[in-house]
Amino acid sequence: MLTASVRFRKVGGSLVVSVPKEMARELSLRENQTASASLEDGKLILEPGKRVKPRYRIEDLVAQCDLNAPMSDEDKAWIDMPSVGREIIE
Repeated sequence: MLTASVRFRKVGGSLVVSVPKEMARELSLRENQTASASLEDGKLILEPGKRVKPRYRIEDLVAQCDLNAPMSDEDKAWIDMPSVGREIIE
C-alpha cells in the first residue's frame, strides 16, 4: 500500500491536492484525466475515470529521437537483411 502526506491548496474557490508521482505512476494517471470523487465514512475517495488513449504526432515522436545515437548490432542486422517478399527497393 502506498501512503503519502499531501497538502491542500486554495485555487480560486476550490481546494486542490496534488497526487504524488509514485501514486500517479502506479495508477497510470495522466494530465487532464478525470476522476469521480465521493465521501464514504468521512473519507474522500477518488476513483480514476477511463483513461483516454494518448494521441501522438509523428513530429513529436521524431523530435525525441537521437539521430546521432549509435545503431545496435540487432538494428544493423535488420537493415542489412536481404529482401524476402515483394519489397520495392528504389
